[in-house]
Amino acid sequence: MTSRRTLIFFILIFLTYFTVQYAGSDIQAATSEITDISVQAVDGTTEIQISTSAPLSYTVYKPADPYRVVVELQEVGLGRFRDKIVVDRAGVMEIIPSTTGGTVKNARLEIILTVPADVEPTQQGDLLVLAFSNPEAGTASSASYMDAGTVEKVELRRYTDRALVVITGDGRMYPEVFELDGNKVVVDIPGVSSSAEAPTTFAPPVMGVRVNEQADRTRVVIDVADSAGHDMSTEGNQVILTFKAAAAKTPASAPPAEQKMRAFATKEYTGEKISIDFQDADLIHIFRLIADVSGYNIVVSPAVSGKFSMKLDNIPWDQALDIILRNYNLSKRVEDKIIRVAPTKDIVREEETIARMKESALKAGDLVTKIYPIDYADVDDVKSAIEDASVMTDRGFIGTDERTSSILIKDVEEKQPEYEKIIAALDKATPQVSIEARIVEVSTNFVKDLGIQWGVLWQPTPQSVVGGVNGLSGGNGFFGNNPMLVNLPAAVGAGAGGSLGFGYISAKELRNLDIQLSAMESTGNGRIVSNPRIVTMDNQEATISQGKKIPYQTFSQDKGLSTEFVDAKLELVVTPHITPRGTIVMDIKTTKNEADFAQTVGEGVPTIDTKEATTQVLVDNGDTLVMGGIFKTNISKSVNAVPLLSKIPVIGWLFKKEKEIRDTTELLIFITPKIIPVRERAKKY
Repeated sequence: MTSRRTLIFFILIFLTYFTVQYAGSDIQAATSEITDISVQAVDGTTEIQISTSAPLSYTVYKPADPYRVVVELQEVGLGRFRDKIVVDRAGVMEIIPSTTGGTVKNARLEIILTVPADVEPTQQGDLLVLAFSNPEAGTASSASYMDAGTVEKVELRRYTDRALVVITGDGRMYPEVFELDGNKVVVDIPGVSSSAEAPTTFAPPVMGVRVNEQADRTRVVIDVADSAGHDMSTEGNQVILTFKAAAAKTPASAPPAEQKMRAFATKEYTGEKISIDFQDADLIHIFRLIADVSGYNIVVSPAVSGKFSMKLDNIPWDQALDIILRNYNLSKRVEDKIIRVAPTKDIVREEETIARMKESALKAGDLVTKIYPIDYADVDDVKSAIEDASVMTDRGFIGTDERTSSILIKDVEEKQPEYEKIIAALDKATPQVSIEARIVEVSTNFVKDLGIQWGVLWQPTPQSVVGGVNGLSGGNGFFGNNPMLVNLPAAVGAGAGGSLGFGYISAKELRNLDIQLSAMESTGNGRIVSNPRIVTMDNQEATISQGKKIPYQTFSQDKGLSTEFVDAKLELVVTPHITPRGTIVMDIKTTKNEADFAQTVGEGVPTIDTKEATTQVLVDNGDTLVMGGIFKTNISKSVNAVPLLSKIPVIGWLFKKEKEIRDTTELLIFITPKIIPVRERAKKY
């Protein structure tokens, strides 16, 4: 009896042991395992041969890091290869094995290269061969680079968590890198010229890149966001600067990459580039790989299943994801750092349900009345904009009170934030522009002393000319890099009245102009007729005029003898427009009316000589537009004669002297627009 109990006890222990061993091995079981890994150079390429105990299914992809290649073997165990394999030959530094997956493990091999290389996988039953372009050849050529003479290209590359500035030359470069003002990184490359153009886009934390060729070096200035760290390395003929963004301070806000993922239509893909090669792989597997590369958490609906084969080479991961979703009639929704993937019909059904729930909540919600004060805009215009936006529910009401300049809105609480955004966007102060004019009368000789040059390239446009102006009245021109203070692109016209021309003075030269105008007055070469200043709103017309009213008498049977006036004045009509870049576009109309007493009508009423020009110009804030070409000639005659003798025919001219003096002056008009900063108070509703 005792021996029977002993036998039963050992049988129970034996069964328990093997049950535990079977259960533990079942969790980690794989259909095959890696039996051998070898690295060798074959015919100018480097081959990594991976042998397994059974035919395999594999995935090969290249992350954004050009020094890494990842291989995943589905349902394959690591076998005896569980520790890091240090190779350090044939261009391969090391191979790092690991496992991924759930109940059934997959083998993952991360291959670290000494230099970037392309990979071409081939499979022969249970043997996978990875052929790399010979990395050692790349290393040799890198070492053989001559010293650079020219910077050929400057690129800005964007990745999910960092940005790269890559400077490429025609040889090896020796950069000097330093920081400036905490938000600039300066790269000086001595002894090198530049033919490169600066990138026109930006990729946070890099906010801009500028390239400047100096006498003995090329300087690249990189504007970065605060607290952005950087690393610098040189590879062959390239200088690579890596910038990593600082940790986000507001986790609730979506990153730029996520915001761009929300649209399915044509868009710019910004994810890290990957290369993948799938053969009859599980559809779920690709989503897990994309989650590893992108840094997003991907949740896949249980309704998503199937297998697929696909090869994609060096494309952004978000583009690869969109391609797969479209091929299998799937859709995605992004919520913070989570991407949900489900069949399109399920997503549509879910959104319809959410929309119905929101509509029911709006119909059942309590109505709230709020009054919004309007500081700058017209209350009726804001009301019309809200009505046109179609954001108000059927139960909503909007009204205005012009006395207090307020808008009253009665609607559900959920809608009030939308009204606040619309009102905040519309109720903004209109920028103002200060326009200062200097009207100067100067001798034609002193114009040269002012540094004014006439006759630069000028392409006339069809502008109207009134009166005695036969020259140019408007057009588009450019100004050279000459040392002249003022560069007026207009030539003296063929007519007696000359022409109206327009020129330009930068803000830094304005002080020099003031000094020379003061010197002009002190030497008697001219005078400042007036210096008016006026302030106007953006897109509103401003008028500056100076002159006199000439009286003349008229007679009528109804009023008898009366006095009338005719205007003889210089008038400037300026309409400024502030562009989003902070420059100022000005529509200018100039009129110069002068009385001509040599030609009168009626009871000595003088005719009016009119000169008029209309143009549109673009100037920077604080720069000065110069208008010239308005000439004034005073002619005086005097006769000195001996009485009686001077009137003898033929010989009388011997006893008299005639003198004629012509005094020509030019009227110059300097117009300086300046944007007046707007200070708005914070709104609280």
